[in-house]
Amino acid sequence: MQITVLNATKTQATSKAGKPYTYLELAYKGYDGQVKGKKVMPFGESKVVFDSLATAGSGEFFDIEAVKNEASGYWDWVSAKKSDGSAATQPAGTDAPAAGGRVMVNTRETAEERAKKQVYIVRQSSITAALSYIGDVKKVSIAEVLAVAKQFEEHVFYIPKVEVATTIKAIDASFESDIPL
Repeated sequence: MQITVLNATKTQATSKAGKPYTYLELAYKGYDGQVKGKKVMPFGESKVVFDSLATAGSGEFFDIEAVKNEASGYWDWVSAKKSDGSAATQPAGTDAPAAGGRVMVNTRETAEERAKKQVYIVRQSSITAALSYIGDVKKVSIAEVLAVAKQFEEHVFYIPKVEVATTIKAIDASFESDIPL
């Protein structure tokens, strides 16, 4: 992705071990035009990026290579190369337009995700209601609490069962009288 540096400030800090170090507070405009901030550390994989951006001036363009960190789920910057700003790029995994386009990221839950979350909420509140209903929890097992909670949950999600045979007979009976012979 390409960024435009707005401000790069070296800041002094002290590690937990009491050793001083300097990190870079970077204010930049991302590929989507939003102003963002990032702390770039002078050690580990970030050292290469720190060295490249340490002397960056306001308005300079940099092409950033980012790799998704599977452990944290965040995108780690692994390299930063000065650029002339002519070829705007976006991060890997996006379907954004290459240059000058607006990027829309959908962060809304899907209907399935919302439904699943609602089930979890009802189950959790059913367990709380079961514990309240039972009272002294020392006298009952977890299985008994969950059995009571299951009854509360089934009551919340209750859908009346329709007797299919009865309904069909009722429909058949009504149709017989409506059809002229």
